[in-house]
Amino acid sequence: MNVKNSSETLRNRAVGMIIGGMVQKDVAKTLEKPLRTIQRWWARYRRGQDLGHKVGAGRPKTITREAKIFISKSLGKVRQSTRKIAIKLKRKGYGISKSTVHRYLKETIGATAYKDPKFPN
Repeated sequence: MNVKNSSETLRNRAVGMIIGGMVQKDVAKTLEKPLRTIQRWWARYRRGQDLGHKVGAGRPKTITREAKIFISKSLGKVRQSTRKIAIKLKRKGYGISKSTVHRYLKETIGATAYKDPKFPN
């Protein structure tokens, strides 16, 4: 599914256009958004709800704090691949794939498996 999030500013502009007397269909064409989206934003405004993104929206994280600690400790060991770390995590009861381990290493820690961390001289 291809989801494009709209900014809160755009949502407020759409509601403002409707308040100003513009028809929802015309607002949808002007802002290049589906009519159903404009209707949903307007309904939320009329109910008095916030037009911003919902708190806690999105898929929950799959990696736990304990698994993060295990991965961080595994980096200090020699010749640890993401696959080996993922296998060890599965044996411990954490259902984490090698792709998740790799993503965590790359995005959060800024490290890669097998490579020694570079320390400044």
